[in-house]
Amino acid sequence: MRIRRISIGSFGALRDREFEVDPGLTVFHGPNESGKTTVMEFVRSAMVPSRRKKEYPSRKKTDSGTLVYDDDGTKKVVLEGKDRSGDVPSLPAGADDPELFRAVFAMDARGLDDDDAVRGDLRNRFLTVPGGTGMPAARDDLDVMITRVMGKKSNSKSRVIAITDEIRSNAEEVAEARRGVDTYGELAAKRDDLVSKLEDLRRRSRDSAEDRRIHDLYSSQSGNYGRLAELRRQESSLGQFTAVSEGDRSEHDRLVSEAGERRAAQDALERQRDSLGEGLRGADRRTVIFHAREIDALPGRLESHRDRAPVRTTRSVRRTSPLVYIGAVIAVAGLAGMLVAGVASLAVTAVGAVVIAVGLLRPSHVTVEDTEAPADDGLERDVARLMSSLGLASTGLESDVSALVSVREAAGAISRMEGELMRAQLDRKDAELALSRFESRFGGPEGFDRALVLTSRLSAIRSETESLRRAISSAGLDPDVPECPVNYVETGTEGIETVSRELGDLDRAMAVILDTKEVERLMDRREELDAELSEALTEGAVAILALSIADDACDDAYSTVQPGVVSTADRYLGMMTGGAYRLDSNPMSKELSVRSGDDVKPADQWSSGLRAQVLLSIKLAIAREMGCGEVPMILDDVLLPFDSERKEGACRALLEVSGEMQVLMFTCDRETAGICSEIGAATVRM
Repeated sequence: MRIRRISIGSFGALRDREFEVDPGLTVFHGPNESGKTTVMEFVRSAMVPSRRKKEYPSRKKTDSGTLVYDDDGTKKVVLEGKDRSGDVPSLPAGADDPELFRAVFAMDARGLDDDDAVRGDLRNRFLTVPGGTGMPAARDDLDVMITRVMGKKSNSKSRVIAITDEIRSNAEEVAEARRGVDTYGELAAKRDDLVSKLEDLRRRSRDSAEDRRIHDLYSSQSGNYGRLAELRRQESSLGQFTAVSEGDRSEHDRLVSEAGERRAAQDALERQRDSLGEGLRGADRRTVIFHAREIDALPGRLESHRDRAPVRTTRSVRRTSPLVYIGAVIAVAGLAGMLVAGVASLAVTAVGAVVIAVGLLRPSHVTVEDTEAPADDGLERDVARLMSSLGLASTGLESDVSALVSVREAAGAISRMEGELMRAQLDRKDAELALSRFESRFGGPEGFDRALVLTSRLSAIRSETESLRRAISSAGLDPDVPECPVNYVETGTEGIETVSRELGDLDRAMAVILDTKEVERLMDRREELDAELSEALTEGAVAILALSIADDACDDAYSTVQPGVVSTADRYLGMMTGGAYRLDSNPMSKELSVRSGDDVKPADQWSSGLRAQVLLSIKLAIAREMGCGEVPMILDDVLLPFDSERKEGACRALLEVSGEMQVLMFTCDRETAGICSEIGAATVRM
């Protein structure tokens, strides 16, 4: 699993932030309060949510963001509130435990100093041999037991030699007492044969110990041999397929990108055409083009329509003289005064009548000008017809002509775009065809995706196969010969017990022949001695076999038990300390210790810096072993206790680790960020 992008919509104090992540080592650096811890907690919550209630920043219902991972960047974990969805990663057993994940895979400086993670079950699995601390003491006890029971020299004061000497003396006494009895002599000879046979059985039992050692060595590697066979079957089951090279990946990415760009260009032209289509105001473009010439002529016709002058004519009209009106006024005034003044008013009325008569006799003429409308040029009818044909609402001659011209321009622009759009469509088809031809080598898009998966799986199988072959070879065995070269069969004590019973029966028969109390006493004692000898020999043989097993177990414990984790942690510590310190490589020790030359320092003698270096080395090695390289390592300011020289060593160790599992490191230390940048790590400024 490799994280490729971190997108935070809302988390803690961060809003709308996105970070690209290198598949190897990426260092996020910046001052305090710049958001490093918030980004780290977002990644931890997206991968393995914590059950703790007091984490910084506190979780909210508004939390949102995505975590994109894997080489092709197609898998995505979506964080909404306190829920995860999408491609939630499936982590190896144990790594999905929130407490263990934060103690080993995603730790800060406080989590680094917590050594609980390298105790208990993890220590038993990766750093020690369960019960192994008692093995050397048990081996010494067995050696003392063998010396006491069997003896190491012919003149040793051992239980077996003492019993054998007494049996020899007893046999001499019995022979002397029954020397003349022929039957006893035959029985004695038979007894000697049985004793010889018993010794031979016990010798063969001792010889089988070496065969058992070899058999046990193969048995200890049976799991690796079985896994190696399973990997061969898995590789065979992949069948024939076209492997995807790095060049194929790059070419495929380029073709996909090119097809996407051509598709986007076509979509942009289509959106532009649709935008121009709004200028048609709902009219059909083809109908507009059909009437294009008529519409193009409208501006000129409208100009001519505005310039037309009306037809003017004149005529003479007779008009009543003003004297008529004046006389009428005087006459009316006289008639009104008659009611008051009598004769005088009558005179006034007469004067008015005379004035009226004069005005009627003298009429006047005036000239009148008439205007006629110009002849109809048909513009209004044509405009109304065009508006109706195009389905446009009329709002007046001037505005209608303007609308028709605007629609005509939009239709023309769309027509001019058709050629460009056609070329874009052809370019898109060419790009998609090139992508299709490339993917056809792998059986199409699905075949290419399958080939990617199979190529990755084949690489993982071959990597694990090589690791297993090295482990088997380091044990002194041939990885290609899974069968044990010795045919070991557990002999047990059945044959020894059978011969011992026969020997006892023979002794009882001999006792019957010796029909004297002294002989009986001797024979009784002989039986006791034989029983004691059998018991002592059995005890000695068991002790010898147990000693051989203990020696093999000690050798195996010191040389082959968990060599990967211990040697990896030892190598990391050596890099961090410039070779000044190495881990004590005895996996049976109860407590961790480090070695500097011949000087061994237990944990209670470590400085704070050395303690941080040891714990970081061990946790890195455990994370690499437990996560199988699939779980990213997330570190927050874990190098603060380191001095400058060891800090550089730690950065180089982390860079090496990132080749096998992704490492994300958050730090406020400028020196750490500078070292990581110089050695080639990716950096992100917060």
